[in-house]
Amino acid sequence: MSAAETDDAAPRGEEAPATPAAPAEPAVLAPAAVDRLLVTLLVGLFALVVVRTAWMSDDAYITLRTVDNFVSGYGLTWNTFERVQAYTHPLWMFVLSAFYFITREAFFTSIFVGLLTSTAAVLLLARRIMPTPRIALVGVLALLLSRSFVDYSTGGLENPLLHLLLAIFVVREANLYGPTPSQDDPARRRLHLTIIAALVMLTRLDAILLIAPVLALAYWRVPWREGLKTAALGFLPLVLWELFSLVYYGFVLPNTAYAKLGHGIHDWHLLSQGVIYYIHQLSHDPLALMVTTGSLAAAVASRDRRSLLYALGIGLYLLYILRIGGDFMAGRFFTAPLFLAVATLGRIPRRLPTYGLAGVAGLVALLGLGVSQPTITSDREFGVEEREGLIDRGVADERAFYYPHSGLLRYVRGVRMPSHPWLRGVKGLRKAPERVHVMLGIGMIGYVVGPEVRIIDIYGLADPLIARLPAKAGKGWRIGHFDRHVPAGYVETLEDGEDRFVDAKLAEYNRQLRLITAGPIFSGERWAAIWRMNTGRLDDLIDVDFYRKPLYSELPAYALSRPKDNGYGWEEIDTYRIPKEEGLTIRFAERQKKIGLDVSLANNDDYTFQLMREGEVVTTLKVTAKKLKEGGLRRMVVAVPTPILALGYDAVRVHGLAKDGKFSVGHLLPTDAKPGKDDDTKDEGKGKGKEKDKGAKKPAAKKPPAKKPVPKPAPAQPDAAEPATTAPTTASTTVGPPK
Repeated sequence: MSAAETDDAAPRGEEAPATPAAPAEPAVLAPAAVDRLLVTLLVGLFALVVVRTAWMSDDAYITLRTVDNFVSGYGLTWNTFERVQAYTHPLWMFVLSAFYFITREAFFTSIFVGLLTSTAAVLLLARRIMPTPRIALVGVLALLLSRSFVDYSTGGLENPLLHLLLAIFVVREANLYGPTPSQDDPARRRLHLTIIAALVMLTRLDAILLIAPVLALAYWRVPWREGLKTAALGFLPLVLWELFSLVYYGFVLPNTAYAKLGHGIHDWHLLSQGVIYYIHQLSHDPLALMVTTGSLAAAVASRDRRSLLYALGIGLYLLYILRIGGDFMAGRFFTAPLFLAVATLGRIPRRLPTYGLAGVAGLVALLGLGVSQPTITSDREFGVEEREGLIDRGVADERAFYYPHSGLLRYVRGVRMPSHPWLRGVKGLRKAPERVHVMLGIGMIGYVVGPEVRIIDIYGLADPLIARLPAKAGKGWRIGHFDRHVPAGYVETLEDGEDRFVDAKLAEYNRQLRLITAGPIFSGERWAAIWRMNTGRLDDLIDVDFYRKPLYSELPAYALSRPKDNGYGWEEIDTYRIPKEEGLTIRFAERQKKIGLDVSLANNDDYTFQLMREGEVVTTLKVTAKKLKEGGLRRMVVAVPTPILALGYDAVRVHGLAKDGKFSVGHLLPTDAKPGKDDDTKDEGKGKGKEKDKGAKKPAAKKPPAKKPVPKPAPAQPDAAEPATTAPTTASTTVGPPK
């Protein structure tokens, strides 16, 4: 040991003094870790906002009725007596069916599936698609503040599943060309990409426009035999479904496609409505439009081939929205292009500096928080007070409309959800399962009443015949709600099982259609009908010009055979408006000789009734439907002049006279009842009835009492009637939301 070492050493038996340790530095998260934590928190906030805004739409319950029938053993049907595909999204329907099989409950189950799927899509976007946590923060913020995206993250429709599949597609597509491509065989990766595209189409057929250009790039310069084999395998799920659809339903497209695309509305009118849809979006959710169009501009500026192809797909879809007239649900069709736009922005090679990214985030926040009802402030009172202006030129804030009755936060223990006022008439519908009920809104009502109740949808979404009729011409249509006539005799045909159609050609068309939707699946006659129907060989059986008329000018009497009591809505779907010029002619199968007509007419109006025989007017009656406090139809008895009864009449032509101009008739039935004190009828004697009835035996005059003198009677009137007795009534069971 050296001297120096000896001098520095501590004496024996004593410990050397400990060297004081340096103070420990506090643990500091790396900036990247902080960013990742913020992304996770923001995704969690997104999930929380979705819970607070969760709701169910009426259209979702159209699918859920099929889900309930499927799980209950009735097959993939809407009305159990026929096979009709009343849903647009087969894959989403099967996903809901899997959960519904376990829970046997629709409201909470559908909301949970939507929440789970939407959160998974946003998480995948943030973790796997966005290149940096800071860009992910901006992307998730845009989705969080978009009213459209948040609204349809629940609601029961297919949007959440579509978003998730688009996210998976982008992730898998990046493996083909990214900086660290997957080591999988390229053909295998191409196959996976094609399978995802097929699943996208099974979720929504038209969504293929969003990814078609990118999918086409995956097959670029691939030998055609190899490409064809891969495409055939990849699209096999779609092909199998279409084959099943053809065998089971008789058609490869859903019934909703025929209802919404076969309306006959002129292209120019649809384009104008599409412009309205875009204009409405500017006020409803400007953030979604800004991000979507911004992604297109950024892709063009970047000149990156893949980004340009994504932008092309988004552009095609936006043009498609414009072409079909948009939708009646504000923002619904913009959610998928918005999600893909956010993903595309994250994939563009050029990067913004930090201050530029902060500026984008600020603009996103400004647009998202600047709307009247930002997503993050939504609570259980959303839509309760502000009920005016929810529908603007056919486009509705659907969540605001339904949230008070089907919002998750509106749930109260013991109250079945949804709790919409439309459902108050459900018990009456269940009591008459033999009847066929005509409705406007078929979603919630159709699900709640159960599978035994038969329903006709006036918009044709769930009815195969009405879906194939043209929409009524005129200005009364609303996008997604193309009002059709219920053909005269159609309801009676379904109820009785016998042909009651007035239109013989349409009766044959319906017979062929029923072979397809209700006949034995593998019968030769059915497959012959499938061939004729799908090749257009039966189209000539539909009188397009007649069914496009806004109002009927002629009906068979049995189309007005269901009595309507006082106050029944004068413009309900089972009442008939009276054309101003030609009037409405009601024809009987045989001559009628009863003393009165039990009729319901729009109140506070005057009418003329022309009783006809073999095409000639035999007399004209002036009828006044006096005003009712509650409005609607007035039920009354119209006296038939006695001289007419001998030979009878076979038709009644009804004209409305000028008062409020709201002319309609609810029912008209020959009756032995007599007019009441408020039933105002005057025989104007116009017609050829007297000439036709010269040979008729006149009724014998009553002799006056012998013992008591009586005053001299007034001249006899041919329309004199005794005091009325009450005619029997049958309550109508038509239920549904107002137009």
